[in-house]
Amino acid sequence: MVKFQHAQASHAKIVAQLQSATTNQVIAALGQPYKQMDVEGFNARVNAMAQEGFPISNADMTPHGGVWLYFDSEVKGTSARRYMTIFFNETNRVAKVETTYWMQAP
Repeated sequence: MVKFQHAQASHAKIVAQLQSATTNQVIAALGQPYKQMDVEGFNARVNAMAQEGFPISNADMTPHGGVWLYFDSEVKGTSARRYMTIFFNETNRVAKVETTYWMQAP
């Protein structure tokens, strides 16, 4: 498991490097993800969390391809965990990178 403890500047640099990257380029840059999800699995998990009152992000979380999660850190004073979440498009290239928060294991 890759663990990030990054400042905003380094996070922005990582995000910039990953734009339109292939899955192999993401692995080369970040290592193996903590968790890989397909569209259906991700949507089911996000919807379940929202119904429990724990939305994972305010950003648009609609995936068009696979979703990879990389553990970032625990949120102090809570049981939440922060993940760098990479959304791929239908051609397995990075579509966007978001930060998501999970109260339970994704």
